[in-house]
Amino acid sequence: MTVYTPNTPQASQTIAQTQSPIQQNFQYIEEAIERDHAWQGNIIGTEDPGRHQIVSMPNQTIDVTGALPTGCAQVMYTIGARMFSWDGTLKQPVSGVTGTGSILLNNVAQTLFTVPAESIGFFAVNSGSPSQGAFYAFVSNVSVFTLVPVLINRISITAPGMSGVSFTVSGQNIQGTASPNFQCQFKYIYWPV
Repeated sequence: MTVYTPNTPQASQTIAQTQSPIQQNFQYIEEAIERDHAWQGNIIGTEDPGRHQIVSMPNQTIDVTGALPTGCAQVMYTIGARMFSWDGTLKQPVSGVTGTGSILLNNVAQTLFTVPAESIGFFAVNSGSPSQGAFYAFVSNVSVFTLVPVLINRISITAPGMSGVSFTVSGQNIQGTASPNFQCQFKYIYWPV
């Protein structure tokens, strides 16, 4: 990136004397604006200058805490590639991680998916019919709240085709077993906390 020269021009200088650093300052500003923003035709399609294309955030080493500046309702930041918001009193994960999968369950525990430590989430299992299945909530190693791993069944597991199917949380793994074998189709969403 071009180098920015502050305090240019000085009151005692003419524009001609400082033309080069002034041009470099404008180049610096343009390069800074083009980063993450629509600007001067740098995106395909209809441009809306000044709007964000993406948001790049450096990884923070600690959570944001304390009061926010006057007029600021919320800040967003990342820690460990996870995005959070802070409103001056409450830290919240911004969005969940989603996925789908299919696995043949048998009488040996099979891992459906793995979540980061200290996560909460939900998953749903299809029993072969779009309108039938089971829905679960889970907590994975949330030491902050001194909770043990837990799996909460929110809908009866006696859905047709799912007798003998069970799920557990083992550390950071959501696992299932079945007897007889069961082709498990599932969807999940979780949030690091």
